[in-house]
Order: sequence, then structure tokens, then C-alpha cells
Amino acid sequence: MNNYSTPGVYTEEIPVLPPSVAASSTAIPAFIGCTEKTSKDGGSLEFSAIKVSTLLEYQELFGGPKTASFNVTMNAQNEIGEVTVTAPEHKLYHSVDHYFKNGGGECYIVSLGDYSTITDENTFFKGLEALSLEDEPTLIVLGEAASLKDSAYYEVCKKALAQCGNLKDRFCILDVQHGAEIEGFRTGVGTEYLKYGAAYTPYLQTTINYAYNDEDIVISGSSSVEIVEAVVGDAIKVTRRKDATVAKLKITKGSAGDSLSFSVSGSVLTIAAVGDDGISAGELKTAWDSFSGDKGGFSITVLDASAMVEFSTTQIELVSSADNTYP
Repeated sequence: MNNYSTPGVYTEEIPVLPPSVAASSTAIPAFIGCTEKTSKDGGSLEFSAIKVSTLLEYQELFGGPKTASFNVTMNAQNEIGEVTVTAPEHKLYHSVDHYFKNGGGECYIVSLGDYSTITDENTFFKGLEALSLEDEPTLIVLGEAASLKDSAYYEVCKKALAQCGNLKDRFCILDVQHGAEIEGFRTGVGTEYLKYGAAYTPYLQTTINYAYNDEDIVISGSSSVEIVEAVVGDAIKVTRRKDATVAKLKITKGSAGDSLSFSVSGSVLTIAAVGDDGISAGELKTAWDSFSGDKGGFSITVLDASAMVEFSTTQIELVSSADNTYP
């Protein structure tokens, strides 16, 4: 109640209704893509729209970033001549990291699977369907979908725009694919529900760095450091610094019920229990990154995440030339 300092007649309005405008976030984005982890306490996190408020909360639920790999070429003076970066195919973590570092608040995450998942337009369709069940998100962010083939990406864009148009409570943020023509993008996304989306180009440069593991840095061309390698099909490349021993790779089939495992004995790396039909390069690399044992200086680089790595009856020798391939 107000306190009045002088005598008189006063009119006091007593509100009987709550304020008509409540303070709340005006834009709540939803990020769709692959994450390192897809379960929590035995429950699946895949294809569910889950709210997070901080990057730490994201990391607790979904893990860290997909790592990049680097190829460093040394010149005759043993100086760094050229550095080639193989960017990670999954960049959802970096998008969320950038969002929070620029003052973002609450957001939603829709995980399409872990980093070994091979995504296509149908995978994103399923993620969009899960997102449609939530009322709170107001922005659909499809940055990771831009890594799909252009025809598949345009279908995902159309699906997202249609969801915005049908629900009328959200807006779609799209990227013009790197290197794509703007007119091609305009044609590809069609003519429906365009007022519910915006596309951005060109890509921006950011100060956020890719995460990496030391073993994913391959150095070649140095007079003091020589790399030996073996390419397994079109799936993976195994490398190691050359020393007095002969480095070899052994890929075994294993018995029924065995789990994929790695071991190093001397200069021989053994990948055990790949299964009768082999294992995808992406899945093998994820298991290798999680392997906490002695890696003996070996590193594994993915050439094609969907290609299969099959067992071999013979050991594969790592040599100084990339011509050493199996099979």
C-alpha cells in the first residue's frame, strides 16, 4: 500500500489481472544434427527435442565436438610448408558453441545420432518431425544439413519451411551451401512458404578453433620425420612415424559376440573383431578416438565414413608411399 505524506483524496488503482506482456525469450533456436553422445542414464536422446541453457549442459548430455585432422608438409629447410585441414563432417557442436559465446540463451537440440551416423534427407525429416511436437522453439537452424548433397539439402529446406508455414510459430534459418550458386539455391528450395525462412551467404570466418587429437596430425616431407602409411580400400588411412622397425596393420575377424578392439604389440596395430561384413570407417574411427590404451604412435584418418573396413588374412605393411593399399 502507498504511504501518503499529506492529507487529501487519492485514487489508487488495484490491478486484478496479471501483466499482459510477460518477459520471455523472443527467439529460441533449435539445432538439428549429430552429437557425440546419444543416451543419458540408459535412455535414448535421439530424435527428441531437448532444451539446454548452457554449453556445459549441452556437453553433459551430448558430449564434445567431432575432431578435425591436419596434414602438415615440411619443406627442405624442415619448416612448415603447407597445412591441409580436413574439417569434421559434423559441426553441430561448433554451432551451439558459437551461439552461447555470442550471448545465446535457451535452445533446443535434436540429435540425429552419433558421429558414426550416415545422414541423408530422411534422417533430417525424422528430426524435423520430432521438433514439430514442441511449441517453444521459434527458429529452426539447419546448418549441418548443408553438408548433404544439394538435391537432398533442398528437400530438407522445403520440409523445414513447410513446418514453419503450417505451424506459423517459427522461422527457418538456411545456409547457401559452400560454393553453390545463389540462383541454384533459389530454384532448389522451391516457391512455397518462403516468407518463413531466410538464407545467409557467404560463410563467416570465426575465431573458434576446431578440436583435434595429436594423433590426427600427420607430418610428411620433413628431413627428420618420415611418415609410413597404408590405405585400406577407400575407407581409412593408417599412419605412423617411421622408425627402425617395420610398422604393420592387422585386421582380424573375431568370434561371435566379440566387440571391436584395438591393441599395439611392438610396431603392429591390431584391429580385432570387425565382424563378418566389416565395419564402417566412421564407426571404426569413433571407436578409435574413444580407445584409451597405448596407440603406439599410430593414427587413423577417415577417407570415406560410409566405406567398409573388412578383415584381412595377412598383415598390411605401412610404407613411405601412399601406393600401399589393401585390398
